Amino acid sequence: MPRPVCTCCEYLKQNCVCDLIPNVHTNLRIIVFQNAKEALHPKNSVRLLKLAFSRVEVVVVTSEVDVVTKLRQLDLSKWCLIYPCDHSMPLETMSENERETLEGFILIDATWRKAFAMYHTSEVFGRISTKHFLSPPNGNYVIRKTSKEKALSTFEACVYTLECLELSDLSSMRRFFCKRRHCNGEKCLQ
Repeated sequence: MPRPVCTCCEYLKQNCVCDLIPNVHTNLRIIVFQNAKEALHPKNSVRLLKLAFSRVEVVVVTSEVDVVTKLRQLDLSKWCLIYPCDHSMPLETMSENERETLEGFILIDATWRKAFAMYHTSEVFGRISTKHFLSPPNGNYVIRKTSKEKALSTFEACVYTLECLELSDLSSMRRFFCKRRHCNGEKCLQ
């Protein structure tokens, strides 16, 4: 017999997070290109993002066509991609004018290997201003391991990006993420 699931957050009722979700508003749109396998993972952090921010749009990527179709709908001069690559610039050094002209930002949700493949498979990504983190906070997502130093979950990367772009304090979002037990019961590094 299947266990009862909350219809709002889609977690098991015993793990429902609806009462923990902070009310946070952003003027920026957020698009997440999510690897199809990642979308099926029960502990993917994008599900939490969608609960916390109403302006998150998730595009599940099964082929390059999914990426190209979505990006063709955007004025790419008003968007940035958060992805570390050879030509990316530090997010933290964006000018006030650059921040004010942004309509939104894009994240890739996948393993590092699959994110690399997605980025290099779609030439459209090369036409977007690309940013990386110069000094991100320590990540608290301990469920899955990575050997990358300063690697953040998609949720953590989104929160840090919003803090940089909107110059706001979103520590309530980091606390929410930790309460969701993604920190494995350990003390969060904030």
